[in-house]
Amino acid sequence: MLVALWICSAFCILQSTECADTYDEELVASHLPDGSILASLRFSMLKDTDLGDHYNMFPMALGEVLRRYDVTELHLSMSQGFWRHRFWGYTDPSVPTGAQLVAWFENRNASGVDQKWKGLIHALTGLFCASLSQINSQLTVRPQQTHRMRGVSSSVIGNDSRFVRYGVLPSENVCTENLTPWKKLLPCKSDVSTDSGYSKS
Repeated sequence: MLVALWICSAFCILQSTECADTYDEELVASHLPDGSILASLRFSMLKDTDLGDHYNMFPMALGEVLRRYDVTELHLSMSQGFWRHRFWGYTDPSVPTGAQLVAWFENRNASGVDQKWKGLIHALTGLFCASLSQINSQLTVRPQQTHRMRGVSSSVIGNDSRFVRYGVLPSENVCTENLTPWKKLLPCKSDVSTDSGYSKS
């Protein structure tokens, strides 16, 4: 029996005054057609911009990076191995092998987005102990039809492709050095949360 583990994190900066810091985690265990089990872990954290420099559950180290480079939503995935779509179907979201980074920047000056993108990549390289700095201009695109925002900011700033950057690094190897700093960003750190929602399908 094969057990596949999927971890997904989403970090967003809110543009609304209706919510404060929020944190949500979910575990979904699914049976695959060939008898394997897929364990999907999702962690979502939101921060209200009106709280300024006050951080409750949202990680301050990451929050300072997002504020410095005017990032409203960020998706970062690091995966290893490959997914057998033919036998297991498709997952949502679906990510490639290696590292994938998608960032939405505030709708201000489109000419400065590339510079902010470079700064963001270098900051995340140190924060996650990954070689994301190898994502250069040749590995970066500006998607126009895909990668729509999923956070609450999408209704405020829209999905203007001029403010979106996508980069991928297939050669990035995921190891415990990547997981350790990632766990420190969660409110529960490496402890098991007793309030976790569990759903089985």
